[in-house]
Amino acid sequence: ENPEIEVYVQLNRSASLSLAGGMIGVSMTALKCGLLAKSTVCPGIIPLISNLLRSVDARSVQRIAKKAGKAVPSEYLKGMNSEIYRCSLPENLKGMKFGELVQAVFQYRKKGML
Repeated sequence: ENPEIEVYVQLNRSASLSLAGGMIGVSMTALKCGLLAKSTVCPGIIPLISNLLRSVDARSVQRIAKKAGKAVPSEYLKGMNSEIYRCSLPENLKGMKFGELVQAVFQYRKKGML
């Protein structure tokens, strides 16, 4: 047993969190309810999280959309090629609301600073 390794366990009910022992318990019910609540103030959060948790290549998405008779926005397809990394947030960005942070990062990227 290595104390430096975080072990996560997926639980179906919040009532089972006490059974996680020395592991980090994630209640799927609580996660679903939390995402649903968050989607009321942050539309699009559910597809965002879903897309981060699964990997599908852009051609497959286009093929599925074509069969359904729908177009896939180019921004969506471009975003599928992105990866997320954990990094420290610069001091000048700390304390911002999520929307403000996104706009600031977009401006930095637009100026070629990212």
